[in-house]
Amino acid sequence: MKNQDREALTAEAADIFLRLREDPADPERQAERDSFLARGAPQREIYAQVARAWQGTGAPPRRRIRLPAVVLGLALVLSALALADPARKFLLADVTTRHAGRQVALASGDTAVLDADTALTDTTEGAARQVGLLDGAALFDVARDGRAFVVSVGDLTVEVLGTTFETALIADAVTVGVRAGRVRVTDGGRTWTLGAGERLLWSPGGEAEITRIPPEDVAPWVQGRFVADGLSFAQVADVIDRRLPGRVMLGSADLAASRVSGTINLDDPDLALRALAATRGAQIISIPVLGKIILP
Repeated sequence: MKNQDREALTAEAADIFLRLREDPADPERQAERDSFLARGAPQREIYAQVARAWQGTGAPPRRRIRLPAVVLGLALVLSALALADPARKFLLADVTTRHAGRQVALASGDTAVLDADTALTDTTEGAARQVGLLDGAALFDVARDGRAFVVSVGDLTVEVLGTTFETALIADAVTVGVRAGRVRVTDGGRTWTLGAGERLLWSPGGEAEITRIPPEDVAPWVQGRFVADGLSFAQVADVIDRRLPGRVMLGSADLAASRVSGTINLDDPDLALRALAATRGAQIISIPVLGKIILP
């Protein structure tokens, strides 16, 4: 299971657990829990972890003391993610960045600007220009020389001959935006052709949406800003998370799914995260070394 998928399930499980804990006899809340558990083994495992974390505090089920228990449970998940995710990137990637982006020269002779906390594989050999985006975001500037340039990102494949375009993994979604030229995107069953000023937002369930944006808003993080443009709170938080030590985790499924619009200044990631939380009246809890938890 991908880290972002586990984070989302943990947030959902914690939300359900707390609601039921507040009123154990409520049939609607019982049904909500049963429905979550019936979805499969991962849901049952994560719900049990949340319940064990709560029980480990020895706290009675009163609203005023729930916050420490949730923080404890999510802190344990943060700890595991903070250790596992960087190791995975550095083992598999040919090029990585941490809390700041940089420009890199690819083996094909093309260039890419990598965002913070990005991992890239470069398997170009001979006539095949091939790279893979494992995490983060990259803006590619591809020369037209007759060879196809292929980027694998999540479940998508992006193919071009010559253009400037961005691919990004944002929380549980993949985006492809074109600044100049044209690209062809496939997910194994469907194909989309994007031109300058078009962006594809693809979600794991197969939902795909193409929107028109100003070409200069493709990869705006290169200029230190991010255009939310109706993305989810979780997706915007993920972009800010790349620039911060530790991990940013959301303690509510409803908060994660809420939509955000506007332009965020990324030059000060801490301030950007506080501004994002303020749009929903949420609070940020910092856990030294591990990261931050955002709760309603």
